[in-house]
Amino acid sequence: SLQFSAYIIMPIQRIPRYVLCLEDLIKNTSPEHRDHPLLKEAFDAIKGAANLMNEAKRRADNQQKIRQIRSSITNFDPERINLFQASRFFVREGDVLRIGVAAGQRLRYFLFSDLILFCSRPKTGLALRGHRSTKLTLPLQP
Repeated sequence: SLQFSAYIIMPIQRIPRYVLCLEDLIKNTSPEHRDHPLLKEAFDAIKGAANLMNEAKRRADNQQKIRQIRSSITNFDPERINLFQASRFFVREGDVLRIGVAAGQRLRYFLFSDLILFCSRPKTGLALRGHRSTKLTLPLQP
């Protein structure tokens, strides 16, 4: 009596179990046993698949968070700031108090890997007040 979504996720949930099962099998199989290299090979393949799935999930979650942020900013102009860049990922959000000209004004910030957005909080939603982007370059050592 499970819903369809519960059935569709079952194969994905099996992968971590396979990793644990193979890890346990390897631990309890003598290195001299003829199946030991095959178990290690299977473990490496399943572990690689699990890592790929986890990374894909992280990227999808990041894109969803960016879409959520973009839709919460009432005056967001995608022509001015492109939030959806392959190398950009969301890091953190929070509130800060402004100092200087408008001291004491509470702003909401959204920190990305290469960008920070500052938004005020009008009666509804968020209003973009500023942004800074960075192009960090690190020298490669020979």
